[in-house]
Amino acid sequence: MQSITDTDAVIQKSIRHNFADCTVITVAHRLHTVADSDRVIVMEAGQIIECGHPHELLQDVNGPFSKMVNQLGPASEQSLRELASKAYSEHNIKNAMKS
Repeated sequence: MQSITDTDAVIQKSIRHNFADCTVITVAHRLHTVADSDRVIVMEAGQIIECGHPHELLQDVNGPFSKMVNQLGPASEQSLRELASKAYSEHNIKNAMKS
């Protein structure tokens, strides 16, 4: 039997592959699920309090997204930051190639 994490990984891989050229709105409680998204909207009490690429949001150490990531613990925080940074670089390369 697959773990929840394994199942989530399979679902995320399928979404990224099958909807690569589509707008996908993801409501997530696991921050790793959105770490490689093009844009994250952080909401509190029904209001948008932060919006941007995860890597950009993580540059503000006092920002809400960054604070949530910090609460994951050192290993998960580092993993998520690396994932967001890699996705940011790939996103910028892809956009440069389109220009």
